[in-house]
Amino acid sequence: MPSGRIRRFTWIVANTTLALVVLAACGGGQAPAATSAPAKAGSAPASGAPAESKPAAPTESKPAVSAQSSPTAAAANPTAAAVKPPAAPAKPAPSGPPIKLRIATPSNSMLFLQPILADRLGYFKEAGLDVELNIMSSAGNAQAALISGSVDIASLSPDDVVNVISKGQQLLVFEVNFLPYAGEMPLRKDTLAKLNVSPTAPVEDRFKALKGLKIGVTGTTSLHNQALTASLRSVGLDPQKDVDVIGTGSIEAMIASLERGHIDAYVVAPPNSTISVARGHAVMFLSGFKNEFPAMRNVIMEAAFAR
Repeated sequence: MPSGRIRRFTWIVANTTLALVVLAACGGGQAPAATSAPAKAGSAPASGAPAESKPAAPTESKPAVSAQSSPTAAAANPTAAAVKPPAAPAKPAPSGPPIKLRIATPSNSMLFLQPILADRLGYFKEAGLDVELNIMSSAGNAQAALISGSVDIASLSPDDVVNVISKGQQLLVFEVNFLPYAGEMPLRKDTLAKLNVSPTAPVEDRFKALKGLKIGVTGTTSLHNQALTASLRSVGLDPQKDVDVIGTGSIEAMIASLERGHIDAYVVAPPNSTISVARGHAVMFLSGFKNEFPAMRNVIMEAAFAR
């Protein structure tokens, strides 16, 4: 994708805060009040004779008129009239017709909200972009769309990128987000009743209790599968032997599999992780927001890539 498109795309996402700071800094103060020149002293009499004393003429008291409130005073004192609060800087207008971009995200989960919010809040339009947003059902579908050229940009996790590059694709990385791992594991209520462990037990005990269970992920190469397998290894379990990891192909199929009893748990990010809990089929067993996937601390969680 041309570099001009990338600059326009990143400008609106990265510089929103800067624009707000500039607007806040440009608030003007009040103009200083106009001051009158001191009156000239009267001239001395020509002769040495004392001047004739005359009663002072009565003066009429008039209200003071500021240079800001009176057009006449402003015209008489152009310097005072010129002091005005500076205008807010105008937003740079997009040059030329809108640039068409096709963007893919694996899902509508919290990990991939940036392009979704930018689209709905009108940021793309302000940046001169005509965006076609494609919300896929899995990271694999987003990868395939990027490889085939049906989209220009895809939001992917680092492990997805390794898969794409391994297939001979040259990618440009132009956005990287360091986020806490957001995956969560809802567990069927009837499965929990059979386990000798509580959802509030130590993390290591909860992971060990997963031995022998069927756990769903959208794909075996997905970020959530990587988080699951790495965390299982950290407590001494073999992901290939001690659990049955099942790739369902999509988030919808994964949720349906749990609710029908085909799997015991699944790993995915909110809001999808909360659906089975809200429907009464599951309880939240492990949460990345609470650092309960210790193998996934301080890692790059999401990045945007262009062909």
